[in-house]
Amino acid sequence: MTLALRCEGISKQFGTVQAVDNVSFGVESGHILALVGPSGCGKTTLLRMIAGFETPEEGFIQIDDQCVICPNAFVEPENRQVGMVFQDYALFPHLNVSDNISFGLKGSKKDKQQRASELLKLIDLPDYGDRFPHELSGGEQQRVALARTLAPNPRLVLLDEPFSNLDADLRRELRTDVRAILKKLNITTILVTHDQEEAMEIGDQVAVLHSGHLEQIGPTFEVYEQPQTPFVARFLGKADFLPVRFSKEALRTDLGPLPLPNELPKGQHLHVLVRPEFLEISGQPMDRSVPVEVVTNKSSGHTSVHCLKTPSGRRVHSASLGPMRFPEGSKVYARLNIPNPVVFDEMDEQPYCLFSPEDGPCCQLLQKSGLIQIQSFVKNLL
Repeated sequence: MTLALRCEGISKQFGTVQAVDNVSFGVESGHILALVGPSGCGKTTLLRMIAGFETPEEGFIQIDDQCVICPNAFVEPENRQVGMVFQDYALFPHLNVSDNISFGLKGSKKDKQQRASELLKLIDLPDYGDRFPHELSGGEQQRVALARTLAPNPRLVLLDEPFSNLDADLRRELRTDVRAILKKLNITTILVTHDQEEAMEIGDQVAVLHSGHLEQIGPTFEVYEQPQTPFVARFLGKADFLPVRFSKEALRTDLGPLPLPNELPKGQHLHVLVRPEFLEISGQPMDRSVPVEVVTNKSSGHTSVHCLKTPSGRRVHSASLGPMRFPEGSKVYARLNIPNPVVFDEMDEQPYCLFSPEDGPCCQLLQKSGLIQIQSFVKNLL
């Protein structure tokens, strides 16, 4: 395994706020790492330290075989061969597309124009060289921003929430295209996002940050299917939890038995993770099904989500393809299908910070007063 990026023991503090706390991870060459977490968790601060815009108090950062931040060394941002794509595109309004892409490149004018032409073809805008930024759509501007970042052949690309200013349909289209471009060029990339769906679609790996700590890192679907903490389970997709009773043969829940997991935590109050896709519902009794009550139903056209009340009064969610909708208040039958259950022994609710520590003294004052700590259910309202 060849690591293109290695961060070891990285810590950064703003005043009394610990933005990043002893974070260590590596990214393999050519891989895309999606760095996710709620606002204020430290992901942008970490990205800025990799780029060289911030300096950690502790730890070191190595890109390829070069230590860019070490106790006795600091490589300036312009010498790191790191490209960064920002949320707001940051294109020069007085330069056309070709000149924006070639800005900062060394060599003759002919060489610069040739490089810009190559990248315009790569981002599927071959005839847009003479246009100016104000003549482009948001998606086209972001493609040009990516091309400008790729122009000097960086060894590492950093994407700081590059799709957040785009509408939903364009965002989905562009992230598919951007991933294809990055994989074609085999460029090691870190994407910072708070969008879980975006992280799952683009990343080969996902790293989840919370309050400056690295909660978990691993292959995208492995982290989704086998979260190590309740926080990770909640942040990567919808997550409900049911109390379980342990027996020699199975786990007993409100919604029937489940197979014993490979590892069972030692604790008094065990809970099993229930994703919406784990729960099948029907208007008729099924094998191993339990009667439940429909509390709410929502449909996005291609997907239907029902909130259900279990016999003990707990609420869980079921998702299914298609417009199937059972009326609120009706009785249906639910069946759990979890081949390898994930069980936790602690279910403490952890607060989310909706602001970023680096926002300044105002945010730090709110944190000290406790007003900034808003319980996790607020996340579902945003």
